[in-house]
Amino acid sequence: MGHIIFVNQASQKRSGYTGEEFKTLTIEPYTSPETVQNIRKKFTEVYRTGLPSEPFEYEISAKDGESHWIEMAISLIKDQAGKPIGFRGVSRDMTERKKREAETIHLTEQLN
Repeated sequence: MGHIIFVNQASQKRSGYTGEEFKTLTIEPYTSPETVQNIRKKFTEVYRTGLPSEPFEYEISAKDGESHWIEMAISLIKDQAGKPIGFRGVSRDMTERKKREAETIHLTEQLN
């Protein structure tokens, strides 16, 4: 996949990687091959259509090995002539929500 050129402080804190470290990373070592394939499809679709993606979720491992759930939406960046020059991703950490959902499901199953 492409190269990361900027990551905000919240993403750096969540992942354990500095902004400089992010510039050398790809997502492949930090998630499943299926997730990598799905993310590539999202980027390809955004590139092909020029339309932003709907938010989508995926799981990654932080530098310390801790698992995090991320929700991301991506859009295409174009130059003044309309030529695609990159992507912009906006993400948020969904880990706590996923934990609460799992707890709710577990409690519901125990009641049934």
